[in-house]
Amino acid sequence: MKHLHLNLLTLLVTVGALLAACGAFSSDQGSLPAELQNLITIVENGDRQALLSVLEFNTVSCTQAEGLGGPPKCAPEEPEGTIVEVLPFLGPEGYFLRRENLETWPGLNVTGLYAVYVVSAQAFSDEYYPAGKYAIVFSGRQPNSIITLQVRDGKIVRIDGDFSSPMHIPAADVQKYLIGPQGSTP
Repeated sequence: MKHLHLNLLTLLVTVGALLAACGAFSSDQGSLPAELQNLITIVENGDRQALLSVLEFNTVSCTQAEGLGGPPKCAPEEPEGTIVEVLPFLGPEGYFLRRENLETWPGLNVTGLYAVYVVSAQAFSDEYYPAGKYAIVFSGRQPNSIITLQVRDGKIVRIDGDFSSPMHIPAADVQKYLIGPQGSTP
């Protein structure tokens, strides 16, 4: 029995070393691209002005059409097709933060870094809800919540919220973890 335990321990150590060598999971932020390190620092420091400076707003036409999805809805006084600047949020329902409403936006309500990954081509993306090249995932303050920043060229192009239990990142969204989910395996 002791021999079996030693073999199992050797196997686990070997597999762990191989996964670490292949970059399957890492918690080393120093190995991240500078644009991601910068965004993580901004969020972790709670620097609202710096956060606002890295939001990338889409310039799109609004719609009067009812229903979920598609372009942002026009305000009651706006005619169909009015050009608006918005940051998309994707969660149980999608919505858009308008640039003119930034002052009332509470910002990100997070507790710490959860994971960082390269976004796969299979991740949801369209002209109104673009995916990033990278995703930075933070644990939210609400139980079992994660906030994902979709990032391209050092800017946040979309913010996703997930309130699943247990917290998870859809495998189809991940091309490669740069930092695996904290407290779990990728």
